Amino acid sequence: MAIVADWKRRIVVVEDETLVATLVAEILKQNSFEVQTAQSAAEARQVIASFDPDAALIDIHLGAGPSGLHLGHVLRQAHPEMGIVFLSRFTDPAVAGLREVDIPDGCGFIAKEQVTDANVLTEALNSALRGEVVIEGRTDSPLGQLTPTQSEILRMAATGMTNAAIAKHRNTSERTVEMRLKSVYAALGIVVTSDVNPRVEAARQYIEAAGVPEHVGPPV
Repeated sequence: MAIVADWKRRIVVVEDETLVATLVAEILKQNSFEVQTAQSAAEARQVIASFDPDAALIDIHLGAGPSGLHLGHVLRQAHPEMGIVFLSRFTDPAVAGLREVDIPDGCGFIAKEQVTDANVLTEALNSALRGEVVIEGRTDSPLGQLTPTQSEILRMAATGMTNAAIAKHRNTSERTVEMRLKSVYAALGIVVTSDVNPRVEAARQYIEAAGVPEHVGPPV
């Protein structure tokens, strides 16, 4: 009698950081997944065409070129049956400045800091394969209550950008930036006193929740 090989679920890991991709792939292989990796959206589409994965684990930020979110929207249209889970260094999509409409329908979200927990990682993928939406890592941080615009302006402030630089990047006025920041301080419960610099405290809270943000390049 012929022996039927154990069926393994196929996962493509799309991650531009080689170390992270290798770590995630190894964890998944140890948990009975068949894995292929890609470092960009373009490479991912080539891998998917030949590998025919059941699910994709995609880093939101893929460096130069299309983002992971863009790839996710493309895959959702081309392969509606594919499970999709996004990776981010943020612990909450809202902290990353993402709205629910920014994430393709039926996709999950997991923080990179959780990828070393095999149970969390595999359960997120299994849920995606079942068609369930899982948001792992969501926190009760006040930053999660900020609007995408507030989050973006706070992220820029946390990089050290001045109001003038933020206004130039967003093609708006310094007064508008100042008012947005005041609304951020209020949302974060920062009481402005002579002993507290609200901008520094807001930046501190952001970095504590999301890590040091990457420097924002010049406006396009």
